[in-house]
Amino acid sequence: MPGCARKKLLFRGRVQVVHCYTRCVRRAFLAGADPLTGKDFSYRRDWIRGLLEQQAALFGIETGFHVQMSNHLHLVLRTRPDVVKRWSKEKVVRNWLKIAKLKRGSEITDWEPNEQRVRMEMSDPKRVKRLRRRLSNVS
Repeated sequence: MPGCARKKLLFRGRVQVVHCYTRCVRRAFLAGADPLTGKDFSYRRDWIRGLLEQQAALFGIETGFHVQMSNHLHLVLRTRPDVVKRWSKEKVVRNWLKIAKLKRGSEITDWEPNEQRVRMEMSDPKRVKRLRRRLSNVS
């Protein structure tokens, strides 16, 4: 059953509350014990919670509620473009570079972006505007 495109449902620049979910396919287990193989994937619950906390600190999106089931995950998110608008250009760029580092699978706990790269990204106002918009977008 085809769904509606997200851009037709979500409006840029507005505070919105969105219910998101994702599920595993082919009998894969996200968390908990798999009765077929006997493997326990409970450790993933803390791992997922940690990732959500890291990302909530970088994006202009609040996690209101999350549930981790054995084969799917539910999130209730609130977009906060009003908060992201108040961030300085430097904070926007730094958060975006940390997200890029996190996306590549690296740890970002004490990592800080290169100052030269931050200045280069901040020098393009169109780029900063685009990053600001993306930091408060659920997509």
